[in-house]
Amino acid sequence: MFISNSISVFKKSTENVSAKATYKGGNLKIKEIFYNQFHQPDIEDIVVVEVPLEILRTTIMEVPPVKKEKEIGNLVFLELSRSLETNSKIVFSYLKTILNKLYVFYMFEEELNRYLSDYPVEPDIVYPQFFSELIILRKFQGTWAYVILNSESSNVSIFENGNLLNTRVSELALKDIFDMVKEETGFNLKDIESSNNIELTEQAEKIIETVLPDLISELQREIYVALNTTNLKKITINDLDGVIVICKSRIILELLKKYSKEEGAFNSKLAEPIFLFKNVLDFDDIGLLGLVYRGGVEFGKIKSVRW
Repeated sequence: MFISNSISVFKKSTENVSAKATYKGGNLKIKEIFYNQFHQPDIEDIVVVEVPLEILRTTIMEVPPVKKEKEIGNLVFLELSRSLETNSKIVFSYLKTILNKLYVFYMFEEELNRYLSDYPVEPDIVYPQFFSELIILRKFQGTWAYVILNSESSNVSIFENGNLLNTRVSELALKDIFDMVKEETGFNLKDIESSNNIELTEQAEKIIETVLPDLISELQREIYVALNTTNLKKITINDLDGVIVICKSRIILELLKKYSKEEGAFNSKLAEPIFLFKNVLDFDDIGLLGLVYRGGVEFGKIKSVRW
C-alpha cells in the first residue's frame, strides 16, 4: 500500500517532460509540470515512466481458465520463458481480449534497464507510449479504430467492445505539417490556434489543406494495415463502426472531419472522441495527462483531473 498521495510521471517526446500531481478523494490535481528536465520525486511518490511502444514485443497467448489473477501472470511467464527459450528475466504485462486470449507486452529486463538509465528514479509503473492517451479515452461498443497523431510518430489501435485486438506504431508524423505552417506564417500552429486570430487561422487552414489529401491517404493506409495485421479476428474496413482520431491540433481535426463528410474519407466513419473527464484537449500533452491518470488509479477511482 502506498502511504503517499503524490504521483510523479516522466516521459520523453521531442523533449523531456515530467509532472507532479496529488490524489485526494478521487480527484487528481497536477501541481507542476517540468519542461526540458526531469524533476526529483519524493521518495514516497508513485513513479510512472512512459516507454516507447516500439521497444516492446507483443504476442497473443491463450491460457487455461484460472481463478486467481496471479495464476494468469505465472502462466504467462512460463509460456514466455518456454517460447523464447531463455533464462533471462522478462518484464511483461497483458490485457485480456476476446476468445479467452491475452494480448501480452514483454521485453527483457536488461533492455528495460538500459532505457530507464536516463531517468532519475526507479519506476513503480512502466507504461507504454500511446496507451497513455488510450487509457483516458472512453471505448465504444462495437469495432473501432483509434488513431493517435503525434509530431514524431502515430499509432493505430483496433478495439472490439473495449478489448484490444491490435496496436501498431506508424511513422506517420505531423512534424512536416507543423514546420510548413511555421515557415509560411512565422508562427507555430499551436500559437495560432490559441491566438484566435482569424486571419492567421485561415492562412494555416489553407496551408494544411494543400497536404490534407496526402495525410488522409496515409491515415487510411495505416488503418488498413492495422486491420489486415489483426490476428485475433478477420476484420475489414466495412466491419468498423467508426474511427476516432486524437490530435492536439484543432485545425487539423476540423479539416479531417470536413473531408470525411465531403469526400467520404474513412468511409465517412470519423467520430468524436469521448474522454473519461472534461477538457482533456485543453491540456498541452494528453499523454502526460494519461500517465498521471494511470498513477492515480493506484489510489482508487478517478473522478476528475485538474491542472
